[in-house]
Amino acid sequence: MQRLPPLSTEPNRCERAFVGNTIGQANGVYDKPLDLRFCDYTNEKSNLKGKSLAAALMSDAKFDGADMSEAVMSKAYAVGASFKGTDFSNALLDRVNFKSESTRSYIQEHSVIGSTFDNAQT
Repeated sequence: MQRLPPLSTEPNRCERAFVGNTIGQANGVYDKPLDLRFCDYTNEKSNLKGKSLAAALMSDAKFDGADMSEAVMSKAYAVGASFKGTDFSNALLDRVNFKSESTRSYIQEHSVIGSTFDNAQT
């Protein structure tokens, strides 16, 4: 099991996804951890599109029905997250751990995918 840092106590930590990784590097370098664990982005149709969520901690978050097209999720940790009906069109999903989460019915048209889907429901 991967050891993760304690859950961020930042009051607006879930809203940081709408800004993304401010350094914007796909290799997972960041100035401050992007902790989106347990956040709910269900049916978010505009604020996640094209965002850099490199190295984001996304465990147990909900992205069901969200538009994450053109998003960059390199080295993200999404174990236990839900992506039912999420639009990943033209997204970069590189080295994301999607183990045991629900990715059922996600859209992946023209996406670049090099991630782990062990035990995932696809």
